[in-house]
Amino acid sequence: AGLVGAFFIKALLQAEVRAERWRFPEPLKPAVGGLCLGLLVYVLGGFGGLYEAIKELSSVVHSPGMLDSLRYLVIALVGTCLTLGSGGSGGVFAPSLALGASLGAVLGQLPGYAFGDSAGVYAIVGAGAMVAATTRAPLTSVLIVIEITQDYKILPGLLLATTLAILVSSMLEPESIYTLKLALK
Repeated sequence: AGLVGAFFIKALLQAEVRAERWRFPEPLKPAVGGLCLGLLVYVLGGFGGLYEAIKELSSVVHSPGMLDSLRYLVIALVGTCLTLGSGGSGGVFAPSLALGASLGAVLGQLPGYAFGDSAGVYAIVGAGAMVAATTRAPLTSVLIVIEITQDYKILPGLLLATTLAILVSSMLEPESIYTLKLALK
């Protein structure tokens, strides 16, 4: 989560920088970003939205397979960069949750196959770790995940994952997703 979180912060900034170079009227930039996002979802196959994807990924009973989890990861990462980079409206909190849940579900497939665990638990912990890695708000991410799940048994793993994610992300990108543009100015 720390590696992907740092990458997400840098990718979002690069998407904004590249969209500023586009040579056509400002009001059309979000439309082009939306068109590109629509093509991406059409090619990769859509899903109901970020919150629906998070719910599906974190399902303990039936979590999606590796390829579906990877598909969600690509759509969350590239889709957020296309939308926000082109000037579209939206935030980074829900995309960070979806990106982390996707990453956790992908990584959770391996122990799931070996030990019979559900990838859903890994998706929940991944969501919290990704929010912590991108926002640098560990207590917020832990409290939100605990509030959503009402499951305190995941607290030790969640605390470890958020701590490691922040450490790794901070070493690779000193600024958070919220402070990077301010620091550059």
